[in-house]
Amino acid sequence: MQMRVAETVAGLATALALLFMLADSGCAGSQKEAEAPAGSGDESGEGDGKLIPEEKYEEISATFVRKTGTVSRCYVEGVEGGEGEQSKKGHITIGLTINPDGSASDVRVMESSFKSAKVGECVVRMVSGWSFTTLPRPLETSHTYVLDRL
Repeated sequence: MQMRVAETVAGLATALALLFMLADSGCAGSQKEAEAPAGSGDESGEGDGKLIPEEKYEEISATFVRKTGTVSRCYVEGVEGGEGEQSKKGHITIGLTINPDGSASDVRVMESSFKSAKVGECVVRMVSGWSFTTLPRPLETSHTYVLDRL
């Protein structure tokens, strides 16, 4: 029994040593910034070569999620705008550029299932005033909100 434990410990030590050697040589555990995740809106290949760290994408996504309640008010604004009854649920996709200082620009409706243009106008107005995380370069991105009657 003691021999098996000693063999297991020796095997683990060898595996850890190999892992550290690989990490040290750059084959694993790289310290460089993460590339844009698939579907992050930066597939153009343009930019000045500065990579955006993965954590920044997570912060941007969290901002969109955190603001969902605020954006859902636009559904009410569209209905109260007198443009007819809306469906119980719909979606709107916005596109925008997040500037290095975190401000939003070129905010636009890319797609909407709502009949009322007022819903899109409201969402564009809201998102235009948001502040996102600072970035090393501008980022083109989009986000889809599913809006429901409150």
